[in-house]
Amino acid sequence: MDVFRDPGATPQALLAAVKALPGMASVYETQVRHYVLEEHTRLVLGQFDWYFGNLDLPMPRELFRFLLTVHDIGKPQAQKEGGLRNQHRYTARMINEMRGEIPFSNPDIDCCLAIVGGDPLGQYMQGKAGLVETTESIMRAAGMTVVSIQGFFKALTIYYQCDVAAYTKDAGGLPFLEKVFVYRHGSKVVDEKRGILMFSRTFEDNFKQLEKAFA
Repeated sequence: MDVFRDPGATPQALLAAVKALPGMASVYETQVRHYVLEEHTRLVLGQFDWYFGNLDLPMPRELFRFLLTVHDIGKPQAQKEGGLRNQHRYTARMINEMRGEIPFSNPDIDCCLAIVGGDPLGQYMQGKAGLVETTESIMRAAGMTVVSIQGFFKALTIYYQCDVAAYTKDAGGLPFLEKVFVYRHGSKVVDEKRGILMFSRTFEDNFKQLEKAFA
């Protein structure tokens, strides 16, 4: 698993390292909704490398790439048991089981667990959770890490954007969530000042309300 310390490792190499662990190959070969998990994960990593490869990050780039590689590994088990409601719990448990196999400290892994342990930003941006509820949820998650609240919020935002960005045609996926982002010349636009992708107007208005709580 030292491949995660290699900044030049390809998404395929990162996936191969995790798939080599007992039982993990079949996890990535599972189809979840419209995607085989390995393909979706490769697209997520591709969007991260393309748009965030040269930007300052609130946590180590190598750790971010590990996080994205394993961010959905609980989905197949959750789907097998009748629904995706518990996917975050399964993902967190499976990452915990990797502690002795991956080259990251316990605080680093705890940060990953806090990010994948729920979907507060996704629920909020879809209008399924309110501002106060979401703010409290993110603050609780940040409290499980050694990262500052502001840093955690930015990491969560980048994680959310990379995941959503994979569901777009320009990422190599099926056209679906282009409405979330601003596009220019066929590519998503980076907000250089904030170090994230630019949200489209409706999503930006909602995001700004939440962002103020962590300014």
